This record gives sequence, structure tokens and C-alpha cells, in this order.
Amino acid sequence: MAHSFSPARRSSPWIAPLCVLLLCGVAAALTLWGIRGIASRSEEEKLRRSEEAILHAAVSCYAIEGFYPPDLAYLEEHYGVLIDRKSYLVYYDLMGSNILPSVQVVPLGGGKSNGGS
Repeated sequence: MAHSFSPARRSSPWIAPLCVLLLCGVAAALTLWGIRGIASRSEEEKLRRSEEAILHAAVSCYAIEGFYPPDLAYLEEHYGVLIDRKSYLVYYDLMGSNILPSVQVVPLGGGKSNGGS
């Protein structure tokens, strides 16, 4: 039985470092994509909670005083609602003093919140 020996084939010296760089790049891209998704969900949750807090204060006003507040200024003055006007725009639409107002909180960056009434 004859065995033929062939010299071991060597790959180019730059292939291994290139693969490592490629894998690191993919890992970094996936990490950034995940962080961006978490930040987006966090912002949506913050908008939803802001809307809920304003509506809760409006309902408290109705329960205590018998009417929904005429505007946001009333909620801020009498019920301690704080609005970050540098970051958000709040739409407060009152149809009548005995009808639950519609509230939508929108980031000033231009995106609309999915929550709200």
C-alpha cells in the first residue's frame, strides 16, 4: 500500500484576521440594532404612560369636581401634572365637560405615539 504525501495546503495569512473582523462587525451591528429597538420601545412606553397620567388626572378632576378639566393648564395647576414641553407636544381635546377628553402625547421630533384615545 502506497501512500502519497502531499504538502499541507496553507491558507493565506490574512483570511483568519479577516474572518475575525467580519464576525466582530456582525456582532457589533446586531448589538446596536438590539439597543436601538430597546430604546424605541422605551420611548413608546414613556409616551403611553404620559398619556395615561394625564387621563388619570382628568378622571380624578371629574370625580372630585364633577367636570373634566377645560385644558392642560388646569391639570398642571390643580392636579400637579408635569409636562416636558421641550420634548413633547400634548394634544388635549375636550368635547364637553362631561365627556372624557382625548389625549395624545407626541415627541417634538415628529413621531406620533401609538397610544392615546
